[in-house]
Amino acid sequence: MARFGSFGAVMWTCKDYLRRTLWDKILLQANEDTKSWCAVGDFNVIRAVEEKLGGAPYNMRKSMDFIAVIEACGLVGIGFSGHKFTWSNKRRINHRIWKRLDRAMFNVSWLERMHQTTITHLSSTGSYHCPLLMEMIPKDSNHIKYFKFLNCWVDNPLFMETVHTSWDREVEGTDMGRFHEKLKRLANTLSVWSRKEFWDIF
Repeated sequence: MARFGSFGAVMWTCKDYLRRTLWDKILLQANEDTKSWCAVGDFNVIRAVEEKLGGAPYNMRKSMDFIAVIEACGLVGIGFSGHKFTWSNKRRINHRIWKRLDRAMFNVSWLERMHQTTITHLSSTGSYHCPLLMEMIPKDSNHIKYFKFLNCWVDNPLFMETVHTSWDREVEGTDMGRFHEKLKRLANTLSVWSRKEFWDIF
């Protein structure tokens, strides 16, 4: 377990025989720590059948303990950018299997204080796993930057095209995680676009 500032992060490389130990440690973290914390790393188990491609059909009973722990701890995902799968067995294409074994999950306190956290699945280099890049910008209560929607935007012929282009880009994750990520990306896209089209009108 690694800690920094008033935030906590649980990082663990999980093997089959260590899963129960990992689940217990995550539950203990959730019960004892009221601070902001997250769980990041290789959990060696998927959360849904869609998180596996290739090989034999997946038996979801293998994931029940994992799903129960996530729900008991109130952990949520925030979506991600990059490839859908984070692990591959690297075998020949006819025998290749892809899974999403690596993920990041956060408690509500984390999302409130580090609301601009993003996760990117990077390309794997010499490993069966893709590294996860987690970037964080803490919420500064003294310098809150609000998103401002300008009515003049809708009169610009490029406005709807800009909205569609940003919103239609694929984002993986849960429904709420994808919605959160798309809203955040759209706000940033429109802010940049507005400065190019209208300069700094403020």
